[in-house]
Amino acid sequence: MNTVHNWGIAREKNHQTPKSDPLKFNITDYDAYYVGDINEKIIYLTFDEGYEKGYTPAILDVLKANEMFHIFFE
Repeated sequence: MNTVHNWGIAREKNHQTPKSDPLKFNITDYDAYYVGDINEKIIYLTFDEGYEKGYTPAILDVLKANEMFHIFFE
């Protein structure tokens, strides 16, 4: 059975890392990241698919052609 977890962030000014709510679970247990190594130049892409209107195949084609890692959520 899945467990529901609630979590959020508060945006910061001056391009600082957003502060987050305290976690009541270990995020690494889910192979997840909140903040990666800030010295690496990596972009994490997420796509909200709650509005799907037929664009997903084209988006996936572009991501695959450019060997880009990505995350979809609904």
